[in-house]
Amino acid sequence: MTRRTGFSFRLPEEVKTTDPPSAHELELIREEIDPLGVRRLELLSGSERLEAIEEILAREEEEG
Repeated sequence: MTRRTGFSFRLPEEVKTTDPPSAHELELIREEIDPLGVRRLELLSGSERLEAIEEILAREEEEG
């Protein structure tokens, strides 16, 4: 386990899965919390991130 992390760690015998967000929670995220989708930038590579930033700025200018 240290090969990818550089340190050892313990895993519990049972690793539980987090429930996906409900339809209401998704609506809140998409419409109220992050309507421009800024959080998705964390998951994108350099060129994809640049394209997404340009889209966000254009949407912000349209709405602003």
